[in-house]
Amino acid sequence: AGTRKLAGAASGGSDPRDFVTLGDHLFLTASDGAVRSVWTVDAQGVAAPVAGTGVSIGHPGPSGLTVSGGLAYFVSDLGAGGMELWRTDGTLAGTLQLGAFPDKALSDLRDLGGRLIFLARSTTGEQPVFSLWTSDGTPAGTVQPLGLPPDTMGISAVTALGSELYFALTSETASWVYRSDGTAAGTRTILQEGDGCEDPGEGGRFVRLAGLVYFPACGPDGVTLYQTDGTPAGTAEVISFANIGPEGLFAFQGELYYFGYNPDPERLVNLILWKGRTAVEATPLKGVGFSFGDPIAPEFTVLGDRLYFRAWDPAHGLELWRTDGTPAGTVLVRDLAPGPASGDPQGLVAAGGRLWFSALDPDHGRELWTSDGTRAGTRLAVDLAPGPPSAAPEQLTPFAGRLYCAADDGVVGREVWRLDIP
Repeated sequence: AGTRKLAGAASGGSDPRDFVTLGDHLFLTASDGAVRSVWTVDAQGVAAPVAGTGVSIGHPGPSGLTVSGGLAYFVSDLGAGGMELWRTDGTLAGTLQLGAFPDKALSDLRDLGGRLIFLARSTTGEQPVFSLWTSDGTPAGTVQPLGLPPDTMGISAVTALGSELYFALTSETASWVYRSDGTAAGTRTILQEGDGCEDPGEGGRFVRLAGLVYFPACGPDGVTLYQTDGTPAGTAEVISFANIGPEGLFAFQGELYYFGYNPDPERLVNLILWKGRTAVEATPLKGVGFSFGDPIAPEFTVLGDRLYFRAWDPAHGLELWRTDGTPAGTVLVRDLAPGPASGDPQGLVAAGGRLWFSALDPDHGRELWTSDGTRAGTRLAVDLAPGPPSAAPEQLTPFAGRLYCAADDGVVGREVWRLDIP
């Protein structure tokens, strides 16, 4: 009961990462001081390494855990610019190398309707070569359905929506939005972007709502919100924002929510929370404030019938807000670091009828907090590193009626912790 460091985790700081859930186990990567491996945690909180997944310390170990089709996939670094793709079900017999990629970097592992899809980028030559791969969990079924244009400079915002993959591709001459079903025949460009506007960014770039996919892209008149049915003919402009770029698209209660950022020549950014799917429906809910520099990822999270998010204003800094979809119902939950200092809530997840996140305050540093959506019900959950030092909890993951995270209590280093959810 309560909060404790996980039994069976390595001592001395195991640096746990890549938390995912699969069936009745939590999967993660961690170090025992000599080897970095995939670990599993059962419903009782007992942790154990998965045999056959370890890589000696000094070499990048397994990373990028991604669940697809009842398996956990991950990559291991071969060194000298190459990688291997693996999969496991948590047992030695179910752990298998699917392929070696000696001159490639693997990234953006995604579940595409029960199949794994991922990107490979060449690590040799002056010009990187990108290709799209899929896997059914067998070596023979790990294949490259198609290469991408040879003048590709970069790929971003890779998003799997059911059995469709969307991403943005930048070439030497243009930027494109792609849709793919993981086959050569089903991969196509749906939009050529314009130029002269700011990159719409990565976070929440593609969102499905009511049978259509919405996304921001550079249009003829600046940053524009588009909708698509996955075909070029079915891709249309919804709203043009000129220099206001939508960020962090999120579907909630049949509406589309997003922040609009309006940079002036001095990079002053106006944060406006909007909702709506058409120019007529789009309604500004709150002018949340002003911030210098890059846009703030809102981390939209649903709890009950409210939408929670991070936002900044001059009086409170970066804090936790909520909305019921109306201007009057868009309010600050609590000023965790009183005044203009920022509580900077991060890693928002909902579990047990409450919101959980890490945040800063002057007395406790960055620790684990919880909220029921009210000011009075927003409180410090546990101070793992007592006093001002920060435990800096990350990877917040609900599993088997408890909340798991990676944190450093200042005694044994960064380890796996679990907290009972009331």
